[in-house]
Amino acid sequence: MLIGKINYKKTNLDKNNKYLKDFLNIYDLRPIKNNIGGMNIIHLYNLYCVIRKIKPTMVVESGAYKGLSSWFILKASPKAKVYCFDTNLNQLEFKSKRIKYFERDIKNFNFYNLPKKSLLVLDDHQNQIERLKQSILFGFNYIFFDDDSDDENHDFYTIKHQMKKKKFNHVLSISAIIKNFIIFFKLMLKKVFNQFISYTNLEYRLRDYNYFPSNILLINKYVKKIYSLKINNKFFKKNYPNIYFNKKRNGTNQTLIILK
Repeated sequence: MLIGKINYKKTNLDKNNKYLKDFLNIYDLRPIKNNIGGMNIIHLYNLYCVIRKIKPTMVVESGAYKGLSSWFILKASPKAKVYCFDTNLNQLEFKSKRIKYFERDIKNFNFYNLPKKSLLVLDDHQNQIERLKQSILFGFNYIFFDDDSDDENHDFYTIKHQMKKKKFNHVLSISAIIKNFIIFFKLMLKKVFNQFISYTNLEYRLRDYNYFPSNILLINKYVKKIYSLKINNKFFKKNYPNIYFNKKRNGTNQTLIILK
């Protein structure tokens, strides 16, 4: 896929199954067996391989959910500093003393003066172009996007949407529209009484985004490589065919970006 000067490059991070045996042994010991709504086995395997491959000194995860991916981050990089962010930490089922937790958005945190080989893991369903800009500003070296799909009915704007010059119209359900009206009404009510308001909750829910050519210039200037992860593993094909042959679930929408 041509993106100005930058190309998506497909890569298999574990061609010789160097990490597979270790991963499967760890997977059997996972503290959370039901992770529906979070990363499945192939997603976790890709994340595990990325971390084993680049050996980060610091890992920041945005979108901790139940905490299973955080557990795999610890197993893949036992010496790295780990920080987990989520706007709702009440969902956590696994917690570790090795991890520092923050119930907030990463954009409101001071990440300046990051150590070398810092990795940002993004599974927070937020605009990926905006996350890329924030990552560049903070100085991360690597970004792992869990769900970089170009589907027009996706839940948020992605890197692939931008690369294919697509606009994004976030389709809302009736219940979501009603909830947005309630949030908006409460905000306006506070404004009437001259109270400070934050639009963050509303911004999270209204995710329409246009294609901007300037974002391509930004990518060409700050992105060194973009890898689209792929699985050529007989184990997953044989044992998890329902996931392996499902494009939305087989890890091919996971992307690793290396910044300059």
